[in-house]
Amino acid sequence: MLLFDEFTYDKASALLRMASTFLTEKLFIKGISSYLKKFSFSNADQDDLWNHMQMFIDDQDEVQLPTSLKKIMDSWTWQKGLPLVTINTSTGTLTQDQFKTAYADNTTSDNNHTWIIPISWMKNGIQQPTVWLDTKTKTFPEMTTMDNEWILLNINVTGYYRINYDEKNWDNLAKTLEEQPQVLSVVNRIQVIDDVFTLANSGYLEYETALSLTRYLEKEMEVIVWYIVLKHMHYYKKTLVTYHSFPLIKKYILKRIKPIFQHYASVLQRDFDETADDFFVHTGIDLIFKTACSLGLQDCLSLASGIYTKWMANTSNNEIPQSIKGTVYCYGIAEGGEKEWDHAWSVYNKSDLADIWDYSYLKHGLSCTKEPWLLYRYLDIVLFDGAHSLMDTFTDMFKNDIGRHIAWEFLKENWHRLKDDASVGETEILFEKLVTDLGWKATSELQFQEMQLFITTAMDESFQENEVQRLERRKKARLEWVNIVNTKIIDWLQKNTLDSDL
Repeated sequence: MLLFDEFTYDKASALLRMASTFLTEKLFIKGISSYLKKFSFSNADQDDLWNHMQMFIDDQDEVQLPTSLKKIMDSWTWQKGLPLVTINTSTGTLTQDQFKTAYADNTTSDNNHTWIIPISWMKNGIQQPTVWLDTKTKTFPEMTTMDNEWILLNINVTGYYRINYDEKNWDNLAKTLEEQPQVLSVVNRIQVIDDVFTLANSGYLEYETALSLTRYLEKEMEVIVWYIVLKHMHYYKKTLVTYHSFPLIKKYILKRIKPIFQHYASVLQRDFDETADDFFVHTGIDLIFKTACSLGLQDCLSLASGIYTKWMANTSNNEIPQSIKGTVYCYGIAEGGEKEWDHAWSVYNKSDLADIWDYSYLKHGLSCTKEPWLLYRYLDIVLFDGAHSLMDTFTDMFKNDIGRHIAWEFLKENWHRLKDDASVGETEILFEKLVTDLGWKATSELQFQEMQLFITTAMDESFQENEVQRLERRKKARLEWVNIVNTKIIDWLQKNTLDSDL
């Protein structure tokens, strides 16, 4: 096991940012600069850093800490995970506990551990003095609120913790976003959305609470905020789309996504280079376009189809912006037919296709066609020629309804060919991955029975027992979630799509 991995470095940077905030940037830089100079040619550990910086803290009166910097930072560096801070705005009581990604998680943890947490906060949009949560529970009378008041903790997300509010405060934050979304900064809008969906996905909150904070999105024009929302709403274990919910999801999302789509569609048609310096636009715009197209927004489908047609006419001069190539290839092929698919297949197989991203986008685009016979032919070619990844092809097809049905039928018809052409280990890995993907898309007991039959028929006996047990666990979680979507979430969507004109 690595002593230092990406999580170690990510946590370290988050903790240093938190420290620079509660110490103030001026004091932090002063202490860090002196520390780096003193230890520039010698070994040092974290205690050297905290003790050195403590000298500068003791030498001023502006910043007052509840205890030594070492004790504060040790409460973070020697404890895994991160805290969940919960506030009751009726009493002003804060509590802390370790955040778990699943509320029923059986992972062992030190439930007696206490972080020393700096709580920056605002009340009704007005920033308040920072307080410290240095016990498991602590009451701050100034954090009580009246009916229409609201509180936001962790301003600008400088603290390394998640936050859960009581139902009243979540409701008031949702109303504030609907009335005046700019009262919260972009980073705090991201924070509120990310916290509420993460908590709902982990069982701390009802999912309807998370959805209530999306009602305002028709006014949201920041790509990065939309990106976070859609990443959560596309979460494969908690997808909101079933055959029953799709019409309501379509109405609800399209009404809200249409303004930001139209804005960037017009920028694209005018001059997309206007966004060249905006990292967040190029990170998140494809997910916005993909969602609009997948929900059938005709403006999006026409745009993708038109750009794809122009590219077909002049393939050597590919002017499709890199950040939306995935959507253009996918829906250009989906809106076309055999000609569009064959063109993409020809380009995909060119040996001089050096752009790895272009290669990946084309590969996925080939699975987007709505023609079942083309999908079947695609799988047959990939299985026969051995030059392309069968695993990747199946995985791409499982991402859309038509492709998933064709791929599943192909798999059932050809599993013996797959076993003949690969080693037992390779085949079992393929079958395991595909059954796992299918399990998160299944919506009925019968579909799970069909998958179990496949496992006991096609997989090697040494793998069967574990795979059947895994499938049973997945079935329970999946069917419980489908039932929630088809009852409670559909009920919520019906109440919140009455004003939709789409």
